[in-house]
Amino acid sequence: MSAPTNHWKLGLFVVVGFCLAAATVVFLGARSLHKDTVAYKTYFDESVQGLEIGSPVKFRGVTIGGVAAIDVAPDHRHVEITCDLIVKDLHVLGLSDKNLVGLKTRMTIPPELRIRLETTGITGVKFLLMDYFEPSSHPAPVLPFPIPANYIPSTPSLFKNLE
Repeated sequence: MSAPTNHWKLGLFVVVGFCLAAATVVFLGARSLHKDTVAYKTYFDESVQGLEIGSPVKFRGVTIGGVAAIDVAPDHRHVEITCDLIVKDLHVLGLSDKNLVGLKTRMTIPPELRIRLETTGITGVKFLLMDYFEPSSHPAPVLPFPIPANYIPSTPSLFKNLE
């Protein structure tokens, strides 16, 4: 003779197992989505059509952050772009100030570091490319308003240069 099946114990086992599995997935997923970022601003004297909030910010092709905000600058002529840059990637690239780590992480901006608007293929989708440019041929723009502390100079895009 076999023992009678206890359905409520089996049901409880399945429900508890499912809840533990779901909690594990949520916990691990939430940990991988959280990244410490620091906000930096740049200004463009050209159209940024095709650039969206969430567009990537790349350093020589490696994604190191994203566009957090697109606004009109205080002079009403430039476009202000706020970038959220991943702190861990700034450390790896050697662009972070070792004395300021954590929420006050700052970049050490080399004199030849610039940010430029780039286009992905022929689609018109844009992203920001951070790279080293020769300061004599790509000077930092002169802005008619006070420059914020977290500022990366920009350089005109290829399309702006063709104009």
